[in-house]
Amino acid sequence: MLCLTAGEASTIGAGSDLAARRRIELGEAAERLGIATSHLESLPDGGLSDLPAAQLPAMVAAHLAAADAVAVFEPGGVTGHPDHCAASRAAGLVADQHGLITLEWGLAQSVADSLRLQFGAPFLGFEAVGNWPVEIVVDRELQRSAIACHRSQEPDNPVLQRRLDLESDRELIRVRSAPYDARLRHFVERAAPLARPAASRTERMALLRLLVGFAAGATWPEALWDGESSSERVLWDASGEWTLRSQLTTGDRPLPG
Repeated sequence: MLCLTAGEASTIGAGSDLAARRRIELGEAAERLGIATSHLESLPDGGLSDLPAAQLPAMVAAHLAAADAVAVFEPGGVTGHPDHCAASRAAGLVADQHGLITLEWGLAQSVADSLRLQFGAPFLGFEAVGNWPVEIVVDRELQRSAIACHRSQEPDNPVLQRRLDLESDRELIRVRSAPYDARLRHFVERAAPLARPAASRTERMALLRLLVGFAAGATWPEALWDGESSSERVLWDASGEWTLRSQLTTGDRPLPG
């Protein structure tokens, strides 16, 4: 988990120890959620969009480790906050460069409209462009427990509580695939060691999970069509001794088989 600012600009009466307090709170919340590591950087609150273009992506990349996906705000930042938008752009850029899937979190338009009308807050709903978001079920009790750790951020504020009430136990996530070449490179780098002839069952199951992630939104290059068949595409890696075939098609999106 990576936070880029301590949110000091939006906190009335914030003391000089705010960043230290929020670093502790972030760690407590991450532990409640089962997240192994959390990081709070000390970038200027409200100033992320003014930083040099390469600074945020470099910071995000430094914390990637062995991630298979990146979770961010949707491009509008949910409230249009410039820091949210800048952070999401940076994380999305890094995800694309590393062949990772991006998970964009946002609000249903009806929820955004209700919050805006009731509180005058500038909430934004998912734009009706690109992939439609999917609805996921969340553990609200666990989530509220993590929220309560953020004592310096008024965890019982009425806007947040109203949002949680409106959404019940559901949240919206939009899945965005990295560009094909980057995803293929990432897949080959991660999959090849697991696909050798002597691979164990555990390694082959790991390969299957990688394949499922790779296949999400897959578009296979025309150059990889089998010249003798209009229904099969093949990927291969001689050094890793594995072959991946696509034999079923839905429109222009072959499904690996």
